[in-house]
Amino acid sequence: MAFATKHPMSRVVSLASAVALSLATLVPMSSMAPASAAPQAAPSSQWIKSTNYKYPGNDGKRHKVTWDKYSYKVDGQRLNIWSGEVHYWRLPSPNQWRDVLQKMKAAGFNAVSFYFFWGYHQSAPDAPFDFSGVRDMDLLLRMAAEEGLYVIARPGPYINAEISMGGMPAWQTNSALPLRTAWDKTNWKEQRAWLRAINRILARHQVTNGGGSVLMYQAENEELFSLGPYADYVKKIIKAAKEDGINVPIFHNDYAPLSNWAFNTKDTGLDVYSYDDYPIRFDCSAERQELSDHNWHIDPAFKAANNSPHFIAEAQGGAFTPWGASFNASACEKFVDANFYRQWAALNNGAGVTAFNYYMIFGGTNWGWTGSAHSGFTSYDYGASITEDRNLRDKLSVQKENGYFHRAFPQLVVMDATSDPAVNNVYGAKVKSYLRTSAGMRNLSMSGKGSQYMAFRLASSNDTTLTKFTTSLTTYAPNGQKVTFNRVPQEGQLILHGRDALQMPVDFTIGDWGAYYSTGLLFFNSSMKGRPLAVLTGTAGDRGEIVLHAPTKPVVKSGNKSVTYTWDKTKKQLRINYDWGFPYDIKVSMKGKAPLTLRIADRHSLIRSWSPQNWLNGKIQGILVENADLVRSVRYEGTTAHLVGSTTKPQNIKIWLPQGITNATWNGQALPLEKAGTHYRAALPGPAAVSVPRLKWVKHEEGYEANPNFDDSRWRVANIKHPKNFRQGPGFFQDVVLDANAYNFHEGDIWYRAHYTAATDDPAIWVKAFGAPGSNFLVWMNGKYVGASAAVKGSVADTGLDNESSKDPTANLAESPKSISFTVPRGTVKKGQKVVLSILLRNNGQRVDWEGTGNNLHAMGVLDARLGNQGKVTWKIQGARGGIHPVDNVRGIYNNGGLYGERAGWHLPGFPDNTWKPAATMHASKPGVTWYRSDFTLNFPANQDVMLRLNVKSKRFHPNRKDKARTVMFVNGWNVGTWVGNVGPQESFTIPAGFLNRNGKNEIAIAVTAEGTGYGPETIQLGVIGNWLGSIPWKENKAPGYQQLKHNLMAAYPQIRMATVKQS
Repeated sequence: MAFATKHPMSRVVSLASAVALSLATLVPMSSMAPASAAPQAAPSSQWIKSTNYKYPGNDGKRHKVTWDKYSYKVDGQRLNIWSGEVHYWRLPSPNQWRDVLQKMKAAGFNAVSFYFFWGYHQSAPDAPFDFSGVRDMDLLLRMAAEEGLYVIARPGPYINAEISMGGMPAWQTNSALPLRTAWDKTNWKEQRAWLRAINRILARHQVTNGGGSVLMYQAENEELFSLGPYADYVKKIIKAAKEDGINVPIFHNDYAPLSNWAFNTKDTGLDVYSYDDYPIRFDCSAERQELSDHNWHIDPAFKAANNSPHFIAEAQGGAFTPWGASFNASACEKFVDANFYRQWAALNNGAGVTAFNYYMIFGGTNWGWTGSAHSGFTSYDYGASITEDRNLRDKLSVQKENGYFHRAFPQLVVMDATSDPAVNNVYGAKVKSYLRTSAGMRNLSMSGKGSQYMAFRLASSNDTTLTKFTTSLTTYAPNGQKVTFNRVPQEGQLILHGRDALQMPVDFTIGDWGAYYSTGLLFFNSSMKGRPLAVLTGTAGDRGEIVLHAPTKPVVKSGNKSVTYTWDKTKKQLRINYDWGFPYDIKVSMKGKAPLTLRIADRHSLIRSWSPQNWLNGKIQGILVENADLVRSVRYEGTTAHLVGSTTKPQNIKIWLPQGITNATWNGQALPLEKAGTHYRAALPGPAAVSVPRLKWVKHEEGYEANPNFDDSRWRVANIKHPKNFRQGPGFFQDVVLDANAYNFHEGDIWYRAHYTAATDDPAIWVKAFGAPGSNFLVWMNGKYVGASAAVKGSVADTGLDNESSKDPTANLAESPKSISFTVPRGTVKKGQKVVLSILLRNNGQRVDWEGTGNNLHAMGVLDARLGNQGKVTWKIQGARGGIHPVDNVRGIYNNGGLYGERAGWHLPGFPDNTWKPAATMHASKPGVTWYRSDFTLNFPANQDVMLRLNVKSKRFHPNRKDKARTVMFVNGWNVGTWVGNVGPQESFTIPAGFLNRNGKNEIAIAVTAEGTGYGPETIQLGVIGNWLGSIPWKENKAPGYQQLKHNLMAAYPQIRMATVKQS
């Protein structure tokens, strides 16, 4: 994702692999009570296996991937690529990868984009690459192929993605030169090893090799400069990819539509050009920026890319939320809302975009220390259409509308731009219009001369003026005669409801019927029971219009009183007008044609309408289901349609079945159907109610390292004076490198201890430190608390509130260290006395390097200090146990920092806490660290997907965020995230499904670091955020507990002498 600029498959492919969903009790409609009283699911642990759907991504055959200026093609079949970005590490629950992929496919997507996070797979330069468990990339790619999704692979090495080091491993901070060039041979050798490892996996899964659905490959990510060493670097990455067997199209994503990589595409070895576009920016508390049109294939700057399909590799699907923001992800959901999606779709379809990837479709969680604090906190929900908890937001329906439109009107994939259509009789604001005309697939038009596409939005995308207008169009009749409509619609007007858009197909077919135009979006277009069926959608209450070719007198019937029609015998045109509202039918019959059904449905009703597809009698055939929370897939067998789906409550659904299909199942169980005209009705059960226990806590204080007598003899001595990376120091006053990265302590809390002799009584001290936004540090001298400070200059961490004077959230992402002086309490030390200065610093996460200048190589931790010492100072440093060789290889390097409790395993399941004291609150009894532990038992029904969160309750957090405390939270040993009570904004934390034992005991450990007495939450409790019937099977991640790791950990509790430090 670009930091500074913010930054379906066509008919050849359909929904694959229904998976793993449980049985549900179903009842006949004739005996069915209202939906609110529908029966609950019978307990069952039986899961439905994958469908037997085949497409080029999983049929085991080699396929040829080509392209022209219109689109990508597989074996000559054009693809309108409709993709969304998913980050597997932000969903550390491999079974639930499939859940998200299925939800994407159900919503009309035919592709998924994956970044691959090098640092997640290799903790140290001498460590092996880990592709097991939550890092199993073969499994991820198999799932995508099984679910009918092509893969856009983006392995870096640098990926940005708002993650630690931009995806590069933290140990590369000890490098002399910027990492996004090939200047440093050692760096490149390490990067080449990563590329070799990941490329071998990707190569096995390429469409071209018959091993999977990898369709495209991105080399590097958003390089600002396309010349010199940067171009050379990208060229080396491309060369490596080809050496490793990558033979699908290779592209690089320009950070904005600037043509930076268009002119030298061939020189670098790139096959095609693409760019990123985040038009409305990222401050979810501010006004959106204006949408602007793409000049693809018109602007001379893109001339060199004219044989590339119009490809937006990252298109705004949400926005990240910085530390200290006044808003949370819910604000970003509204900022990047359904209206924007609709405008964005019309603009991009109007610009001929045929390869499009939403960043993000599912955001996920920056669990542990995987995220970069410079771009956000634990939640990476992003305001995306699928929430961090895997629930569905209503705005997903707009993306579904467009994905289904691609299927219903596939000729959109090969069209040329023509002069913008006329906008007439305008009442309201200025209107922007688009017109495209078929350059192929003309057989899908009514006339045989080719379809057209029209779209409209307000010229100012932020304008909320209700605007009415008309247009005109010229098309052709089936006999080839030119037909002009001087006013469209012929009755009433087109209406834009402010931030809105309209898309109109022109000259198309519905079965054996021909249509001149429709003012409603085509959502579904197929034949059901041998009769053509089209679903048209628009805004509730507005008037719609469709003109059909009718050479003989038609019969039009509808129970909806808004429907009117006019047949012009001379022109052979049937015009039907109607109001959009709750779905209803208009039935049209005419001699010589199969009866036509037009299903009129307002946009809101489509939130719960679904049309999965699969093979039937050698053709791709969709099914239509209304009033369902989620229909994941369909598989046809004999006369039965096997449906797979999920519900959040009991519901009555409507189903339209194709010819030859008379029966249905739901999640593997027979679904009783009741005939209701051209469709069927059925009842689905909802999930059983679930609850979670109230947590009871026990506590134990730590912070032993603040005691001057703590044994730090085995700590790393900070003695580097000449680092390879000049950014690491040394500091002017200490003349020794204190940067934690230099000693391979990269994540979380870090302890420093300085041993020296005081030059005066109670000497004042000055500390310079950096720990990223949201960070802090605490200071003790000879065991006496001195104070605390933010560990970043000018950031929200100083005040606890974001800088409201700036409407760009990136302005708060401070990059400067904090320098601060402390006054030592009187009587702490005397001149000549031995001093032990203890500093606990929170490193909230490594930087990214969006600019490519080495920004992710900057020092982290204590950087320098003036201590009022006489003679030598000896510094000791301690971070996570094992550093870049973590004790816990399963959870990995990003799971733990250097708190004593972490190094001793207090966070692990099975740690013996029987001597800990009950805790009525989490308020601190003194400055420092206190641990809290609790356990609870879950017993969820096997066929339900229950999403849980940890909710932090602090009265000081609202409204001014004055709780000077921060937490690190572990569930069954996995680091769920961090709460910062004087910065915020996050206070509710997703628990990834793989961290939980859904049918048994679970253990939670919380470390609360308080800057003073009384700070800290009142409590932290569990909450249910989602409950679905029809679930991918849960599977708890296999990871070691305390008993398996204790021999490699610190002693559970240290033995510390209580003698005072003597004066020398």
